[in-house]
Amino acid sequence: MNRQQRRAVKAVAEGAAEELSRLAYDYTQQGQLVRVTHPKAVAALKRAFLLMIDNGCKPQVTRIAPDTAEAFPRATRPPEGVSCYLAVGLDPDARGTYSLRNITTPDAPPEVEEQLNRRAALAHLQPLIARRGFPQATGSGAMQ
Repeated sequence: MNRQQRRAVKAVAEGAAEELSRLAYDYTQQGQLVRVTHPKAVAALKRAFLLMIDNGCKPQVTRIAPDTAEAFPRATRPPEGVSCYLAVGLDPDARGTYSLRNITTPDAPPEVEEQLNRRAALAHLQPLIARRGFPQATGSGAMQ
């Protein structure tokens, strides 16, 4: 991307991130498809999508607080000591897609734990952004 293209993207980044976050959907614990509406979840999505846009629309991972993760429709309170990660990217039709993961790596040395967790969150996002459309619910009715 040249300087002019970067400026053009930066000019619309805030609005694009806002729109992507307002159009996010998730499955409830019962398997119903619903829009993400909780202010904490929408704000986390907006920050993550803005980070993605600022980084050339490449998939990004952000660590989020457990109470923020709990604000997503399918989420439950993560167990103590488990880290929550929100990964975002664009599918082939340039639709915003996200993955919410609770990850723990108990045997990892502390200096590499964060890096391993971020890679795991991105690895889970990859199949979701590789296909068009909203992922189907699996087994229990919630996205994995």
